Amino acid sequence: MKYDVFISHSSKDSIIANKLCEYLENNGINCWIAPRNVTAGLPYARAILQGIDDSTLMVLLFSDNSNRSRHVESEVDRAFNKEKVIIPFRIADIAMSDVLSYYLGANHYIDGIPDPTSAFEKLKSQIERNLPDHHAELDIEDILSKLAELKGLSVEELRNAIEGLRKSETDSFEDLLKDFLKIEREIRKEEKGPLSNKVGVKGAYSILQNAKGEIMVMMDSREGEPENPRFIYDGNETALLYRNPDSSVAFRHIDEGAQEPLRTVKEVLIVEIENDDVAREYNAPIRMVKDVNKLII
Repeated sequence: MKYDVFISHSSKDSIIANKLCEYLENNGINCWIAPRNVTAGLPYARAILQGIDDSTLMVLLFSDNSNRSRHVESEVDRAFNKEKVIIPFRIADIAMSDVLSYYLGANHYIDGIPDPTSAFEKLKSQIERNLPDHHAELDIEDILSKLAELKGLSVEELRNAIEGLRKSETDSFEDLLKDFLKIEREIRKEEKGPLSNKVGVKGAYSILQNAKGEIMVMMDSREGEPENPRFIYDGNETALLYRNPDSSVAFRHIDEGAQEPLRTVKEVLIVEIENDDVAREYNAPIRMVKDVNKLII
């Protein structure tokens, strides 16, 4: 699947990054953003590189956090070498690092200081100028293919769902598609982003689900490599990640929105973050128990 924009950001700026993603997609600009678009089972770094390759351009959410992130530097390097247009979006009034200046020194930036959301429209206009005739060139079959993949449906299933909106024989399929997209935008506005707490502060975690229903748990890294890890869960608001005989992590106050997805999958992808980079990632099968609290000391 091809994307219009890859949003490069520090995980510590995930709140504003997700707001930007939502705004752009509500205005018809298709975005790739981590960790939402990372598919469980694919190495995290490889998924990032693939996302950049599959996107027309990159928006760099520039802050003190991204300025010090080796992870962001690697993303910009990839986009630069792939000759992608890179649009810096400044949300902090600081000097750019030498590394980022090497790639972006001559780039014009969009100023999002002091209120980034007030500059979203200006950023959107700049993005659209770098997507020449993008939306005009998308034919109906291309739109259906992209939307079907995003929703995890076949093109035929999606087409039937759109036809279900028909109220008159005179309605064109193109008009029905526009109505369907409007409905999808309204649903997206009401949906929660991450299923649980956001990373960025000590001890925090984030539980996310992609379009295929796969679950990813992002958390601060722990010492020691995982050995036969298991995600122990009882279907409620507490879970326990067994990493190795000397290391287990308790996840408390899991949001209700995350509890049902966790009850329906067989494993989760664990991504441990250290200094804004991926320290390690691994799959952990889910083991259901009656009361996980009895296992927590």
